[in-house]
Amino acid sequence: CFTAQNIDLIFGDKSELYFSFEVKNKTELDAVSRFISIDHKSTKDKIYAYANKLEFSDFLKFEIDYILISEPIHKPNNTSRSSWNYYPSYPEYISTMQAFADSFPSICKLHNLGTLNSGHKMLAVQISDNVGVDEYEPSFLYTSSMHGNELTGYVLMLRLIDEILKGYGTNSKYTYLVNEVDIWINPLANPDGAYINGDNSVSGATRYNANGVDLNRNYPDIIDGPNPDGNPWQEETIIFMNLADSVNFNLSCNLHTGAEVFNYPWDRWSNLAADDDWWQYVSAQYADSAHLNSSNGYFNDLNNGITNGWDWYEINGGRQDFMNYFKFCREATLELSSNKIPPG
Repeated sequence: CFTAQNIDLIFGDKSELYFSFEVKNKTELDAVSRFISIDHKSTKDKIYAYANKLEFSDFLKFEIDYILISEPIHKPNNTSRSSWNYYPSYPEYISTMQAFADSFPSICKLHNLGTLNSGHKMLAVQISDNVGVDEYEPSFLYTSSMHGNELTGYVLMLRLIDEILKGYGTNSKYTYLVNEVDIWINPLANPDGAYINGDNSVSGATRYNANGVDLNRNYPDIIDGPNPDGNPWQEETIIFMNLADSVNFNLSCNLHTGAEVFNYPWDRWSNLAADDDWWQYVSAQYADSAHLNSSNGYFNDLNNGITNGWDWYEINGGRQDFMNYFKFCREATLELSSNKIPPG
């Protein structure tokens, strides 16, 4: 029988635990997933998960054997920004985002979506040929790293912004996209988790935010209502809900790591989306492109790089389903790498 003292001893000075266990079937997995955060690394045979103290206490009631896992401490090598082979410090991130807007003011605008209690800013750049003007054209959102220790997309989104801005007027594909689409890119959706140990390094980054909450379980749920995880809406959640209220996004992609797969709706229930055929088509298009343009063995998890979310495992209070169900925006979840924080 575990007591609060036992759990305190297990956690030590950590705000979250990473552990693995096995389940008998998907029904048991779905039941457990209502109390802890299942990691995308999970397979049918072995489950990986995160939990804060309260969540871990609930998990222990299932009397499932588990193994604690120590995640590696990452100490990326810092080099020049132009090489894109390192994780920037928080001040470098801020200056990089500001530099985009300063260098390309006619097509790029920097938005501070909100400032967290920590002082960290939730930033996004808007890229358009008439930036800041409400045009009759589709709006697209890329957002990355709402789990603070899933940082592949963080650097890749900075690099994508750089490539689009520098390619405008010379690269026909980039030019067409900027002229015809209202593009929003948020490279870092959980700065408190990414820089939990200080603003100079992402070493020791955590999945959860500063309050020990998994932001991808904190959104209004199709079945369980406004607060499916039992937590109040976090600052980060409110900021993105407000953004979705103010900008009518048609398409959105939420970038994670821990697997290599294109995850499409729904995560919450087994119902197929009305446009399931379309989802399977665009998912396969992305996976096929990844296979064509990468080395062998990349992006082939689950069904050769694509999956229906619920078929994988159930998520309650996820942002993908919130955007699709409540905001009528087609949002997918893109798992970019099996290594959450690969070498720079």
